[in-house]
Amino acid sequence: MVASFRIVEEVLSANLIKASEAAQRIKG
Repeated sequence: MVASFRIVEEVLSANLIKASEAAQRIKG
């Protein structure tokens, strides 16, 4: 359970980073 939760957390954080980068590109 803990391992799977960490995987989900890493995926979510990665998606947030990608989303923020995409937002910066749109703003730029």
